[in-house]
Amino acid sequence: MDTALGTEKEGKRNENATKFLKMLSLEAAFAILEYLNDHGESRYKDLECLTSTYSLSTRLRQLLKYHLIEHHFEKEETRTEWYTITEKGRRALMILNLIKELAEGE
Repeated sequence: MDTALGTEKEGKRNENATKFLKMLSLEAAFAILEYLNDHGESRYKDLECLTSTYSLSTRLRQLLKYHLIEHHFEKEETRTEWYTITEKGRRALMILNLIKELAEGE
């Protein structure tokens, strides 16, 4: 029984890892991480130049889910929202850049 439970947990972990890697391999996810790393705090409108509205919204949700970026919200006189890259996001970006170098044969 414990072996079956362990196998099920391992399968779930592999499935989550596969989803995570697929999401990171998408051009928009890489572009968002790179932009936030280079520019720091950025609003949604700053990121709109990177991809379509649908892709941007989807990738932001996915990056938030995996804690690669953070969403900040402030409501004083006006509502202000922005995104920042997390340390985990920086590490993922570093690994993606290494993979990109390997693919380019450097």
